[in-house]
Amino acid sequence: MKEYLPMNTNTVYDVAIVGAGISGLILAHNLPDQKVVLLEKSKGIGGRLATRRLQNVSINHGARNITPQHLLLKEVVKIGLDHQFLKMEGEICHCVQGINQWTKFLAKDKEILKESLVHKIVKNNEGFLELFDGSGQISTIAKKVVLSVPAPQANEILKNSGFKTKFLEEVKYSSSIQFLAFLESAISDQSVLWHQWEIKQKEILLEGYFYHLECRAPFIEQYFELDKKLIQNQIMNICDGENLHVKESHIHKWRYSEVSHAISAQFQSFLAGDKIYLMGDYFYGNDLNAAASSVESVMKQINY
Repeated sequence: MKEYLPMNTNTVYDVAIVGAGISGLILAHNLPDQKVVLLEKSKGIGGRLATRRLQNVSINHGARNITPQHLLLKEVVKIGLDHQFLKMEGEICHCVQGINQWTKFLAKDKEILKESLVHKIVKNNEGFLELFDGSGQISTIAKKVVLSVPAPQANEILKNSGFKTKFLEEVKYSSSIQFLAFLESAISDQSVLWHQWEIKQKEILLEGYFYHLECRAPFIEQYFELDKKLIQNQIMNICDGENLHVKESHIHKWRYSEVSHAISAQFQSFLAGDKIYLMGDYFYGNDLNAAASSVESVMKQINY
């Protein structure tokens, strides 16, 4: 993975992809003859395909199992299989360890600017697109820009850039809170946690029990806007009341966990005349095949 600070404005990329999630990685993989840069606001690669670890147990967020059907997804899955990051069981593909091993490998030869939050896009006098960060500095210049971030983030960038994209406000997401915990004893089916949280993963370890819990829908609204420390304190109080000693725990929140209301794919080309393209799960649905369909649509527009 080539990490750098492309502040040299003499460099003009063919395509700048904002967001290094799976859609952005698939698109970059399929533009081998073009000079491409990915801009990612976080420190990691893979977006919602993320791996956490606790007590040597791997927890994969996002797609736990993959059923590759779309050709573009099959191609990148094959890379994961060939390098033993993924394995097939029938028609279902699983992670061998952390799913981030796969996404990092897909990014290894790509130019990526991490911790780069794009604020706005401006067309310069030469007709190229300048991507500005929050401090008002140009981070990248490109001939074409693909926004591969959740709809609210794409909408904010485009509003700052002078575009009206109210259709993005129609996209709805469900939120998620994940609780990872290493306990001395098992959670009883009589526990408050059992009813408020869904058990996604359980491992029996030598010195206790590992749990990956996800907040159930009826309770997500009352918890989500709380600070992570407050959420953790509430859970700790429940555990203390039920004599569940917590040795280690972490809270993770995903505001844009899954798309609950998508929009028409025709909006992907809404800004094509300005050389800006939209790409994401809010056009075709939540699974990785839908992400690949979105990539395919943008590829056709970019390459026409």
